[in-house]
Amino acid sequence: MNFFNSMINVEISVVTITLNDSKGLLKTLYSLSKLNVKPREIIVIDGGTEGFEINYIQNIFSLTLPQLTINSESDEGIYDAMNKGKEKCLGSLVHYLNSGDIVFGEPYENLKHESLLPVKFVDEKGNECGSDRVKFFGTAYNHQGIIFKKNHSPYDLSYKIAADYVSILESFPGGLKNLQVSKNGGVQYSFGGLSTKKSFYGTIEMIKALIIHRPLLSIVAILAIFFKTLIPRNIRRFLLKTIKN
Repeated sequence: MNFFNSMINVEISVVTITLNDSKGLLKTLYSLSKLNVKPREIIVIDGGTEGFEINYIQNIFSLTLPQLTINSESDEGIYDAMNKGKEKCLGSLVHYLNSGDIVFGEPYENLKHESLLPVKFVDEKGNECGSDRVKFFGTAYNHQGIIFKKNHSPYDLSYKIAADYVSILESFPGGLKNLQVSKNGGVQYSFGGLSTKKSFYGTIEMIKALIIHRPLLSIVAILAIFFKTLIPRNIRRFLLKTIKN
């Protein structure tokens, strides 16, 4: 679809982080180029891809995504790159869509407020394997499925895995369950990223964040994790079934 035959949601800025993943970036940008309602801008923060590849990608989408800018510069990691992208945004809302993730439907149609987008999971082979839900006592959801206000606080670089979780705690003090869920489209998220590879360390950081931002909830969360990791699954199910009855 040509850019000039599509509509623009001027409220939405997309920030995409990438590092040596031209294939994944092409997938993401191609999905954005097919939308009838496109974001105001697409800001790619690239941590070090070869220059000729960046120029090639920019040229491919020169007609279908003229609002695309690719910024190649060194950074201190994914959250530093996300902060850099956030500072460049002109829209009032920001959608962090990482390299390799794709949008489906029309996620930006009639989108004017903070909200959740449906998230479908695919494995490394491209097989669909479920969808996300609000979890961890209403404080966690796939980051690519959240539309934030642009003026949310910067990502805390002291967290290596869970800075995105901290941003949820800070941005949505009432939790995520009260946010409207888009019915127009969503995001397909590919497993294999930083947080999925280091889930244990990420959980520790999440507990740390809860202790700081939700101290009472952190007690419940620690007990739940203890229950889940130390008690065999069949016993957990029996106990939960007994409690419900």
